[in-house]
Amino acid sequence: MGVTIHYKLGQSEEFVSKMLDWAQIVAETYRKEAEIKKIPFEIRRISDKRLDIDIGNCETLVFSFNRLSDYEKESKNGYNYEYETLIRGEGIGKQDEDLLWASAFCKTQFSNKVVEHEMVAEIIRTVASRCRIASVYDEGDYYHSCNLEDAKKNIIENGKLIGKVGEMLKQKGWNDDQIVKGETKIK
Repeated sequence: MGVTIHYKLGQSEEFVSKMLDWAQIVAETYRKEAEIKKIPFEIRRISDKRLDIDIGNCETLVFSFNRLSDYEKESKNGYNYEYETLIRGEGIGKQDEDLLWASAFCKTQFSNKVVEHEMVAEIIRTVASRCRIASVYDEGDYYHSCNLEDAKKNIIENGKLIGKVGEMLKQKGWNDDQIVKGETKIK
């Protein structure tokens, strides 16, 4: 629960490494900005096909590209988020099965500064702009409007909703340590 940016990205295997190289360069630029704004920021290049980025209090932003068939194999051992999101909705046509795919989300609800949401969205945009197929949905509305006030408003409103749900759980007997607090103090 909370404002999240969801993405499904498809690219030919031959271009994935260079695409993530470029995203890493862009992330370095944001890391320098984050340092000035005292926002924790860490970049980890796991492999040629995977880049992880931690920005402030957001969940880890993960670009991990794999074949649909690999996700399908993993799903046979239990639920696989990537496989489920890739085959549902618009779905993937037979012509797209040869691409490598990254399907994930990054929750920004608990950011301390709205610029953290912007950084996540812009790094996703960097990767998405170089993909053959890209679908991005930003619950904060920043990705398509480029208006940080939209993201700030949605994060605050969502925080209030989380707080109300928490209060209802408390009234039902849940302990404070079992409830996520919805108070959002975003700058």
